[in-house]
Amino acid sequence: MINIVVHDTIELVAILFPVLFLAWLASRLLGIRRAALRSVITGVLGFVLGVLVAAVSYQDRLPSNLDLAIRVAAFSIISTMGLAIAWEFIASPGRRTNEDHLGRLPQMPHPVRRVQRTIAPPLRFQQVLRIAKRQGLLHRRFASSVGIADPAFGLCLRATLEECGGMFVKLGQVASTRGDLLPAPLITQLTELQAGVAPESAAGIRTVVEEELGRPVEDVFVSFDWEPLAAASIGQVHRAVLTTGERVVVKVQRPGIADIVSRDTQAMLSLAGFLQRRTTLGLRVDIISLVREFTDAVEEELDFTAEARSEARVRGNRRADEGVRIPQVYEHVSTRRMLVLEEMGGHSIADAASVDAAPVSREVLANRLLGSFLAQTLSDGIFHADPHPGNILVEADGTLVLLDFGSTGVLDAVTLQALGGMLLATELNDPALLRRAVLAIAPPPPGADVSRLESDLGRFLAVHVSHGGGLDVGMFQAMIGVLRRNHLSVPHSFTLLARALITLDGTLRTLAPGYSTATHAAELARPMVTPADSDALQAQLNQELLRSLPSLRTLPDSAEAIANQLRSGQLSIRSRRYADPDDAAFVLTLLNRAVLAAVGLFSLVVSALLLLASAQEPDARDASILAAIGYSGMFLATIITMRVVALVVRDGHN
Repeated sequence: MINIVVHDTIELVAILFPVLFLAWLASRLLGIRRAALRSVITGVLGFVLGVLVAAVSYQDRLPSNLDLAIRVAAFSIISTMGLAIAWEFIASPGRRTNEDHLGRLPQMPHPVRRVQRTIAPPLRFQQVLRIAKRQGLLHRRFASSVGIADPAFGLCLRATLEECGGMFVKLGQVASTRGDLLPAPLITQLTELQAGVAPESAAGIRTVVEEELGRPVEDVFVSFDWEPLAAASIGQVHRAVLTTGERVVVKVQRPGIADIVSRDTQAMLSLAGFLQRRTTLGLRVDIISLVREFTDAVEEELDFTAEARSEARVRGNRRADEGVRIPQVYEHVSTRRMLVLEEMGGHSIADAASVDAAPVSREVLANRLLGSFLAQTLSDGIFHADPHPGNILVEADGTLVLLDFGSTGVLDAVTLQALGGMLLATELNDPALLRRAVLAIAPPPPGADVSRLESDLGRFLAVHVSHGGGLDVGMFQAMIGVLRRNHLSVPHSFTLLARALITLDGTLRTLAPGYSTATHAAELARPMVTPADSDALQAQLNQELLRSLPSLRTLPDSAEAIANQLRSGQLSIRSRRYADPDDAAFVLTLLNRAVLAAVGLFSLVVSALLLLASAQEPDARDASILAAIGYSGMFLATIITMRVVALVVRDGHN
């Protein structure tokens, strides 16, 4: 029995060794890294194909063992390489680069979870389509812009989103602020989604709280109201009292929400791709990019510790704002999935009765909200990036309360200063000043042509900045389009600011119908951009002078040196070609590929000539030598050519 097992093992190793060797050798010869399973599959198929081709090549002759081994090896290597290139060619693009795996230890995936995570998104996609069909959302009468304005469409969409739950409800909440894009009947239905999420069970919430605290709930809270104060798609809020006596609200993530977000993200992207390809809306709007921005923002909201830090910073910065409050964060009991905040009263500003009952007019409330946001953006550099009505309360005395800092934008000092310069340029209607500010936010890559930028900015000012009428709220979104047309990279913070401004505009119109965000924004931002106070203006001038002082000190010496060279006729200007490392690497790679392809082609031609010469050689010994050299050269030339092709195919995928 043992002999049989040993014999079978030896046979198995004898079969697997050439296959594994072929898989490794093909990857090395092609110069590309490939997944182990993919390499083994191509190795098996290449070995089988090599054996078949070698057998056919002999026709009726009986080969020697050495000749057979050489032919099988040669044909197997070429077949394996060819199959590997074919696989690379048909593989989908957008794979991860090698840098994505640097510093990561290999992990053995859990097979059941891996299968569940793989099949969950497509199943969720099919489920959403079934729900939409059952709710009547896919009816042909809703296929046009007139159909979307039909009140019945809003009812169907709201019912679909509520039944889908998860991130789809949150997507509807965000869409409810886009009165500039969506018809009023649809906005009315989507607004009701703010309170339309079913609460999580008390047992599930207790499990999350105790997992985060590492101890029973009663050790931290004197009382904990398990009936939620509010329920949202990511988490829900409960009233509680700390052992130290403070009345608080506890924001707790729903159990398993991270897996739900991952599943719904993939399903939403699949649905966006479906709409992008199958609808007229997809021809006009990049739906995939819009959905990806939304899903990225939701994934950031899953870390409550980041939200706690952001809320504490904004609260400290805006402590003196009139009529605006931000709750205190109790960081010592807040964790990644649980956030403990000061309890605040009030109702959502979407509640018309509560807003009307406040002793402050709607326009004053809107001015306070807009002024606080502009101060966060232009003065502090950290701002609430999701100011939809569900995140803003109005108390009985008319005080506005800002909630939910899970999505927060941060502007660095350079971007903050450049943003002020952009607003000043729009105030002065100066394209040259706007160009300098834009290039400070989005510096061009080396060698980029920005000659068209100033003319594009001039048209931008003409369209989006009206004389005396204020600033167009959509100007930042339009500015992003200008940057992309001129091949300038758009900072993420700038994109986040543009989205937040559009959301804020919808919120302000909910708070005060007919409110002119553009006009009031220009009035409120003017003192922040151009200080009217002489002391503040002098301080700003002194700061600019100090920043320019090092350059001013060296300016006379540099000017004198240039003047001396001009007088002596020695002034010369030199530029280095390919000074940028990326350009040099690109040219070097291109040259290497060209040389490699030329060597392969030359070897192929020479080998073909040698084979023709061997056929004409009368001396059998000389003919066999020429044929051996010709076949060897043909083999090497084929490998070189296939390597070039493989690298070109891989470049196309990366």
